Amino acid sequence: KVIIITGGDSGLGKAAAVAYAKEGANLVIPYYNEHEDAMETKRVVENYGARCLLLSGDLSKRKFCEEVVSRTISEYGKIDVLVNNAGGGVTIKEVSEFTTEEIDKTIKLNLNSVIYGCKAFANMMKDQKEGTMINISSVCARQCWPTWSVYAAAKAGISNFTAFLAT
Repeated sequence: KVIIITGGDSGLGKAAAVAYAKEGANLVIPYYNEHEDAMETKRVVENYGARCLLLSGDLSKRKFCEEVVSRTISEYGKIDVLVNNAGGGVTIKEVSEFTTEEIDKTIKLNLNSVIYGCKAFANMMKDQKEGTMINISSVCARQCWPTWSVYAAAKAGISNFTAFLAT
């Protein structure tokens, strides 16, 4: 199997990458910043015999998502599973204190990247007549805390977007 895990360089994404590697999958891990976490994940999953392609870029940019598709096809020829896991709080404070730039960055990272990823891989999966997309949301999609409003809105968007994809 060929598995793409966005944000697979740390946290839940890294744990998923290790679990898939233990099951014999090959991995593509798009991540945002050059740092040691990505190289460590690559070392760990390769210890289980998995091949691992690391791709550094911004998943909130449509062009990078398309590059991930192109590089995945070039390296593996197919994709079996897309795990849209990249995301983060970015800025956590009351909505009245957000700058427009902070709002945009939070929405782009947590919602746009998921939509762009699904769009980028949808035709490939249709052509293959198989494939699975897993979109990671958050408890914040349903639970309300005043300082998590923008992040929560993005995560609720993921939940609704995923429900529509399933129909």
